[in-house]
Amino acid sequence: MNANQLRNYGVNQKIIAILKQNGIETLREIQMSAIEQGLLKGKNLLVCAPSASGKTLIGELASVFRLCNDPMAKSIYMVPLKALANEKYEEFSSKYEKLGIHVNVSTGDFDIVPKDLEDSDLIICTYERFDSILRGRQKWQNQIQTIVIDEIHNIGNDNRGARLESTIMRIKEYLPDAQLIGLSATVGNEQELAEWLDCMFISSDARPVPLYVDVAVVKNKVEYIKNESLKVIEEGGQVLIFVMTRRESEKLALKLADFVSTKIRKEEEEKLHKIVDKMMENGEITILTKRLGTSISRGIGFHHAGLSLNDRKIVENGFKEGLIKLVVCTTTLSSGINTPARIVFLKDTAIISQRSSKFRPKMILTELNANEVHQILGRAGRPGYDKVGKGYILVENEAEHKKIMNKHFVLDNSGELKEKHNDIVSNMEDEVNIREQMLLRIYETEGCSEPELIDFFNKSFWWYKTKKSNGNYSLSSKLMLGHYSVIDFLKSHTKPEYLEKIKDIPDSNVKLQSISGNRICGVVYRERVGRVVEFDIEKGPYCDCNTWKFEGQHENILCEHLLKFGFLLMNHLKLRIYAGNIVVESLGEKRLMDFLLENDFVYKEKSGKLKCTGLGRLAVIYYIKPETLKVIYEGLLNNEEFTEIAVKALTQEYRLTKYDSWVLAKIVKDWIDETTLLSNTKKYSIEPGDFQSLIESLKWIFTALSAVARRLGLKETEKELKKLETRIKYGVREELLWLCKIRIPGVGRVRARKLFESGYKSLNDLKKSSYDDLVMIEGLGEITANMIVEYFNK
Repeated sequence: MNANQLRNYGVNQKIIAILKQNGIETLREIQMSAIEQGLLKGKNLLVCAPSASGKTLIGELASVFRLCNDPMAKSIYMVPLKALANEKYEEFSSKYEKLGIHVNVSTGDFDIVPKDLEDSDLIICTYERFDSILRGRQKWQNQIQTIVIDEIHNIGNDNRGARLESTIMRIKEYLPDAQLIGLSATVGNEQELAEWLDCMFISSDARPVPLYVDVAVVKNKVEYIKNESLKVIEEGGQVLIFVMTRRESEKLALKLADFVSTKIRKEEEEKLHKIVDKMMENGEITILTKRLGTSISRGIGFHHAGLSLNDRKIVENGFKEGLIKLVVCTTTLSSGINTPARIVFLKDTAIISQRSSKFRPKMILTELNANEVHQILGRAGRPGYDKVGKGYILVENEAEHKKIMNKHFVLDNSGELKEKHNDIVSNMEDEVNIREQMLLRIYETEGCSEPELIDFFNKSFWWYKTKKSNGNYSLSSKLMLGHYSVIDFLKSHTKPEYLEKIKDIPDSNVKLQSISGNRICGVVYRERVGRVVEFDIEKGPYCDCNTWKFEGQHENILCEHLLKFGFLLMNHLKLRIYAGNIVVESLGEKRLMDFLLENDFVYKEKSGKLKCTGLGRLAVIYYIKPETLKVIYEGLLNNEEFTEIAVKALTQEYRLTKYDSWVLAKIVKDWIDETTLLSNTKKYSIEPGDFQSLIESLKWIFTALSAVARRLGLKETEKELKKLETRIKYGVREELLWLCKIRIPGVGRVRARKLFESGYKSLNDLKKSSYDDLVMIEGLGEITANMIVEYFNK
């Protein structure tokens, strides 16, 4: 379809002109299919296609079309990463603001929704940010007409999937008239996902640049990569090499640098040196930055999560501009940011998650799944540059070749390799995720009953899949809600024939013997034989019958005696709540609502409605798990050290795998005392990217700490925490807070200290400054001096 033909579908000529200005003269197969299936008529769509197939244009076209036709409408474009949100913001704002569309990006604090979003038309945000926007009940929420969820397959993500799944459930409920467009790479159960979303399913295997994939057996992987890469670079192409670890990405980049540098033209070399010079001027320099600079100056880069955000962006931009010819990377470049290459090498099909600092020393070897492998290989082929993309998985022997072929590919009748994909699974079932979503539901509905909670989870992708695989499984039993849910739970742990047998056992044949702590014992008489039964939280259920001995205890299947005893306990008015917890926990599970009730996150009214307490509202507003807030609450009540509480909280949130409170306390102290990033990264063996992530996590936790202190009425503690929170944010001593808070472009913690030491002690001092005075300050630079003068002139 020619772009001009979009007029037949009511598309504004100005939109068509913008598409053409950006090189879109004709629409691709998947884009035409989406339009024909009702994209511009508000139809909900799930679009599954390979990387670089044009999925993004489908989402942005639906958004912009609606915004141009309804001046009151708003559109949301959700992405998984902050870096991707910023990239989309730059792209969309440069394209569409000339149409009068106000584009905005929001990836900041969860508890504060910026006021300028109310005046924005197209809002780009991360999944978590939009979840927090929904939690905040914004007045403008009902103006949202289009919601695009990029890389929607992330509902299968172990850490973030449950929250994204919940966000989608609430979008469908709160904004039923909004058009929902899911964009995804190819996965195994696309049709199933589309059915749950109630979306029309559109898929395509077509790519603008054909992809050739092979599993190559090579004796020397590095030598093979070097030879093949040099051929591609000589022909004007670019290369991505995916490796197992951060260290390997750096070592291999430096090893290949001599060969790559011989293929760099003189004018490219000059530009690369300018990039490196700018790197060395921009903020704090670390050993890793210097190492990267050496690599970039020779036309090669490395990329991993240990690099600072600024250094990662420099590598990405240099690669996009064609100056950096080859990048050796970990899976940080496997999705999100648009960095295609002519050829992609997957050197290893497993990755090692490295945590090299003293407080995160764990190393985990993880096999990449099929979806991740094909996402990496799909980076090959640059639209507009390459006629074909090539993706190679490198293996060392035939046995490994066979394993990879069986795991990730199938051969069609013509002998061509076809991709094999994994199904998306839900992570909502985890009890921590269920509890968080229970609390959120109670908060957002301003009180709901247990049957209403069951109804909410009944709409989840988790339960949609569970019903399909096991139609007899009880949701109330899984959630353990309501008086009869424990009976449902018991039924789900037995066989139909045992349920029939208990009908022959009168209630009078069941004797309760003892209740002590976490154990309940009794005797069940059947056919004149008494069977000793018990439910014990530590040891589990027990019966002295042969059924339990030879079958039940091995498969966790309750015999008729345990079943009858459990039923009788649940019918006992005074015992059933206490006994119910023991019965459930003896079988390895917990009544999930009890944690929220017992720890003062929710309370139950006489009517049976569950409502949030002030503590429960804090957990929701600050986007924090109830278990984590409990740690913070108890830590403040017990006067624990702030950093010790923060460590426990971050561990609970899976942001630290192992901690040492003394080390973290030292890191925080050094940071707010303005120790340089270089000193900190060397002293604590922590890389800049990990350090930045740690600081971001600490800012978030200290915000929650001060909120809980306020709730507890600890005014002095709250003031101290607020001050610490701000100092952690900027990494400065108290005397520099005023200067950092005004946020002058180009002035961070290092330059703020230089200004202060040069006599600029107040805002008035800075207002009186001149360019000539500022440029004389060592390390400030001409550009920064200009920015300061311009800032105050405005």
